[in-house]
Amino acid sequence: MKTAALAIAIVGACLAAGGGPARAAGLECPRLADLDTPAAPVEVERLRAKGILLEQPAELQAAAGFLREQGLSADDSINHLIAFYCPAVAAEASLSDEEKAARVREFAAQASRVVLAEGNVEDLVYQVPLDPNTAAAVSERARQAGITPEEWIARTVESALR
Repeated sequence: MKTAALAIAIVGACLAAGGGPARAAGLECPRLADLDTPAAPVEVERLRAKGILLEQPAELQAAAGFLREQGLSADDSINHLIAFYCPAVAAEASLSDEEKAARVREFAAQASRVVLAEGNVEDLVYQVPLDPNTAAAVSERARQAGITPEEWIARTVESALR
């Protein structure tokens, strides 16, 4: 089975030669034809939100839910979301190859969080911007506690609500 790590590695690869339909300006995107797709790939192709639209949290949540309804595993859902998103970023001429790869990596991380959070329907995922100093402090406190920054934030919020 192809994993999300495989798609992320493919996305990050910037190749100097060759080209294909999912490739632009050095960023190679996973192709839907290369991914594990359930018996009804036509249904998956009809995903409503594609490209940059998937950066919207509601659209990403809906797309992740749709892919799960089509029978895709969590890994395959993540890979498909990346394959639907990546070509739009690859086509942005104003971005360098490094910026494109970074943007797709950020999306892959967000897509992973959304898809994996669906395993527990009681969880909600919030995107909260933090200034760099606050983010660094959160990371440090989480490291000291031996947990991820996300876990530290969740525990802190839960504690504050008690």
